Amino acid sequence: MPSVHIITRTTNSGAKRYFVRYRLGGRESRLLHGGVFTTLREAQERERWIGGELAALRVPDLRLAAPEPQAPLVDVAETYLATRIDATESTLKTYRQAVAKLGPLGTLEPGAVAVPDVQAWITRMIADKLAPATIRKYLDAVRQVLDFADVEPNPARSRKLRLPRSDQTEVDPPTAGHVAVLVEAISPRYRLAVRLLDWTGLRVGELAQLRWGDLDFRDARLRVARGRTKGGTAGRRWVPIPVELLADVADMVPPEDRDLGAELLPGLSQTGLRNAMTRACRLAGIPAYSPHDLRHRYISLLVMAGVPLPLVREVVGHSRASVTLDVYSHVMLDEPPEALAARRSLVMERDDRDSRDASVMPRDSADTPETRARKGITGEVGDTGLEPVTPSLSS
Repeated sequence: MPSVHIITRTTNSGAKRYFVRYRLGGRESRLLHGGVFTTLREAQERERWIGGELAALRVPDLRLAAPEPQAPLVDVAETYLATRIDATESTLKTYRQAVAKLGPLGTLEPGAVAVPDVQAWITRMIADKLAPATIRKYLDAVRQVLDFADVEPNPARSRKLRLPRSDQTEVDPPTAGHVAVLVEAISPRYRLAVRLLDWTGLRVGELAQLRWGDLDFRDARLRVARGRTKGGTAGRRWVPIPVELLADVADMVPPEDRDLGAELLPGLSQTGLRNAMTRACRLAGIPAYSPHDLRHRYISLLVMAGVPLPLVREVVGHSRASVTLDVYSHVMLDEPPEALAARRSLVMERDDRDSRDASVMPRDSADTPETRARKGITGEVGDTGLEPVTPSLSS
């Protein structure tokens, strides 16, 4: 049975938008877009018109309807954001930042936006010294907003647009000596966070979302829960943690006082930690390192220690083992052999423990012992063709 209805959405600024939706058949038929309006009266007029077309057994041709007034691009962007209930908070944050940067482009009606307008907007962001990667993210957001507004052809997708060149910088993680100096120089508030990043390779977002209930004190490991990984789509993974560091974490709150749902490091943010590390590096007289550099260091050391690449991928949450190999296999750090051995042992013991757990706990079909053997996760050096590196010792 054909139907038509109105959906109300509220933008981030608090304004209401009214979406008209209709179906040509029953609930099994596809839901179609009938227009978006800033007032309920306009939406009801469109609803009545579409209802009349459906009653006359005609497929509504929106080109014959009274043209709906177009809101400026910035308002359409707000409406689009209100519909993105599927996006993660980090993605929405990027979109909001892109909307805030629209400037004169945001005052245009979507249908009036042309390629030169988009190019001028890109040029202004280059003048503002935004990073090429950031500009590309903002451009992608504008592309989606114009797609949402049914602008065809989409000027933000034109091949005529010229974007700043994005140079790939070589990975240059901190040495053991620099990490020790950084831990000593940084504010005590962030000291534990730096140590955890160095020994777990977590992303800052993953560390910030850790709960007390994610810590396994018995087996010395922590859980990165499903949905808290990059993109919010990957499954759960376990990451080993040295018992000495885990003991320092345990000393923060007595067991009887721990709220398992509470954040392990409340208030931790990417910006706050990055600024604290920048200040500490400057005071200590060492190169400026970011939180993600600690993740680079962790992964590089596992590769140097000869941990099988498929196992490295599982522990660090890479989507493909090729990412690990392409980015980190060439990085050389001046690391004491005993330190490399300690990291290798920590991860390999984690893998052995997980294999034992498989006999009493259901695992994904893709993580059976047979599958792990095919992937080369056997715990033996050389399974991936990479032997442990024996770095030279330096003072």
